[in-house]
Amino acid sequence: AARAAARAPWPVAPASSSMPNCTGISRPVIPSLRSCPLPLVRLRGGSSVSLPADLSERLSLYKDIVQRSDRGEDGKIMTMLYARELQEIARLINETARLMEEKRDETARLIKEKEAINEEKRNEIARLIEEKRNETARLIKEKRNEHKWREKVYSSNLAECLEKIVCLDAERVATLNNRALIEIGMLRTYRNMSMSDGVSKTVNSQLLMGRDSLRLSTHSKQVCQDLAQYDFGLDERSVAKELSGLMHEISKSLHSKAFLPNEPPGYYVGGSPPLAQAVACMITYLQKNDLITNDLMVYLIDGSKKPRCKLHQGKVLPLMAPTWAS
Repeated sequence: AARAAARAPWPVAPASSSMPNCTGISRPVIPSLRSCPLPLVRLRGGSSVSLPADLSERLSLYKDIVQRSDRGEDGKIMTMLYARELQEIARLINETARLMEEKRDETARLIKEKEAINEEKRNEIARLIEEKRNETARLIKEKRNEHKWREKVYSSNLAECLEKIVCLDAERVATLNNRALIEIGMLRTYRNMSMSDGVSKTVNSQLLMGRDSLRLSTHSKQVCQDLAQYDFGLDERSVAKELSGLMHEISKSLHSKAFLPNEPPGYYVGGSPPLAQAVACMITYLQKNDLITNDLMVYLIDGSKKPRCKLHQGKVLPLMAPTWAS
């Protein structure tokens, strides 16, 4: 019994060889564990937690010590220690819960701050991209405007140079050219358009009643009626067809610059009907709108290359002006 008492981790009462206690004197009563209820361990929000495994082992140890103690005083002490241990456990659990809650709150705050920073970065990047896009668009617009201005200056200078060359040739020799004056007029009218597109647009909008139409405009009808006095036919449909393919016709080498050896110096246009009427409609339109010079007298020839009339300031005039006109 002595050896058992030395080995036991709790106080052991001395062994008795006598019979069980029959004197009527009861042994000290060990306080029940129910007299020390477990503190209620609850987390924030009302949820309860279970004890970890190591704390449960400590709880079982204290229970065993109290239940196996034979001395009431020792039981009270162990019960008190047990209650204190539970309070400490509850405090630690609550402290852990508080720290975890603070950690969650801090984590949520950091996540929110990070999202705000990312949103700010995205907005800043979007702003910089928009500024860059606007700046690029502005520079492109400036370059396009500069390019248009340069094309305008180039077209204007080119038209002036070509017109001077035409006038100089006409002063020296009889120059036959159906293309030059029309090209000069297109350079001044449609600076950003090819000559072919410019001629087509002018024919459809000014010399005919519309695209793919074979009806002459008011200006073209008047020119054809005036030319009928000089033995040019008045077949408006044929003239309309010729106007539709005018660019193709004047692009032939036959209608480039040539010289008429038996005629006085001047500028000559025309040819066989209905080409003569079609060219006359275009030349008079350009003269009327000051797209070519009116200082140059233009003579209209027939199929035999004989002058029939003059084209000046958008009108069809006879070769020799009457004496009263001077």
